Amino acid sequence: MARVSFRTELLLTLERAFRELVPEPPKRYPLTWKTAPYAYAYLLPLLFMAYLSQRRDTQIIRLLLLPTCLVMAIRGTYAYDWFEPDYYFFTWLRGLTGLAAAGLSVDFAFSQTARLKVGETSLPAINEPESLDDSEDVKKRRQNGIFPAWLSDAVEALSTMRGIGWNFGKSTYIPRERRPLERQAFLRETARLFIKKFILADIFESLIKSITGIGSTSGGSMFFSNYPVFKRYAVSTGIQFLAGITLTNGVECLNLLLTIIGVGLLGQSPTEWPLILDQPFDSESLHDFWTQRWHQTLRRIFVVLGGIPGEYLYGRTGFIFGAFLASGLFHEGGTYLMGRGVDYRVVLFFVLQSLGVWMEEFYRYVTGKRVGGIPGTLWTYFWIIGLGQMCMDAWFTRGLAGAIIIPPAISPSRRIVFPAIRWVMRLVAVSFAMLLKAL
Repeated sequence: MARVSFRTELLLTLERAFRELVPEPPKRYPLTWKTAPYAYAYLLPLLFMAYLSQRRDTQIIRLLLLPTCLVMAIRGTYAYDWFEPDYYFFTWLRGLTGLAAAGLSVDFAFSQTARLKVGETSLPAINEPESLDDSEDVKKRRQNGIFPAWLSDAVEALSTMRGIGWNFGKSTYIPRERRPLERQAFLRETARLFIKKFILADIFESLIKSITGIGSTSGGSMFFSNYPVFKRYAVSTGIQFLAGITLTNGVECLNLLLTIIGVGLLGQSPTEWPLILDQPFDSESLHDFWTQRWHQTLRRIFVVLGGIPGEYLYGRTGFIFGAFLASGLFHEGGTYLMGRGVDYRVVLFFVLQSLGVWMEEFYRYVTGKRVGGIPGTLWTYFWIIGLGQMCMDAWFTRGLAGAIIIPPAISPSRRIVFPAIRWVMRLVAVSFAMLLKAL
């Protein structure tokens, strides 16, 4: 019997270890109410990690806790599955949530200064309820909470993705607020916007589902090979716009719903819930799109996992490349949970964005001017709408567009609008036929 080399044995061991954390789809456990506590058990050490991030002199404990958080988050996410294609979209979101939890645990563990809220000058120790020199605003927030201060701190540190009101979020772009800040008026305007965005997301999602080939969970390409080249890419570009409108309205709709819960039910301040997007279709450069117009919810995770290591190795260029590489791997990692294989195009799309941003910085270095205006908008559309089709097609071919996103039971388009349109069209057709017969 031939002796296995050390290198081969090492690779086999690493593969077995990887498959313990990320089993192949047929070997996953069913995700049920009974198994859900095991799948989401990683939230407990993550919550403890978030609590430690709000206490001084805890970095050693956080670093020791990090392997547990990572293993539980990855195993809990990838070892369980619904095994139901209709739920592909929610499976994808569950994958992204697990990877975000892993990224947050890395951020918490390696953060030397821990988490400071705006107005805080120091952090309490583990056995102290609060800092003695907190500002009055911070003390008031603690006193008004319905949960113990330590639990409120942990939940807030865990859920503040954009860093609004925190030290690490000072450089995060916040869209200009267009709603009144008086609570009742703010809630009314937020509810109005939610209804508007929900209807738009529902209409365009329903339109995509009506397209033969990509509107089912079996998946299909947005590039129809039986069309001539010009028509093929004209159609795929139109579908990309439909998907972009659906995605932007869907993201805004979710944020508005959370805003209503946070402000209306939990009594949080309207200033803690700014808009999440800032007119992304008006972007005049890739830098403008990715740093301001698009949502910044996951920015910190991509910076920690890819940007900072990349900057350490290759400076500013490494920072840009690393952050986008982390974003690509993150999005494809979530898609892998669907059990439809891996598609390199998702990662390639995000990596190419780093090239586009680098080219904009080189242009500014050479000319002293930023990319902008109508040429800048066309440039941005090329990178997002044009090259973005490879990413969208990678999702469509694996059935993501055909999965339930807005349940049909609450879809105005599928319950009212589209049936009404079909009824009117049949009525017109019958009336036209009767008119021709009469003539």
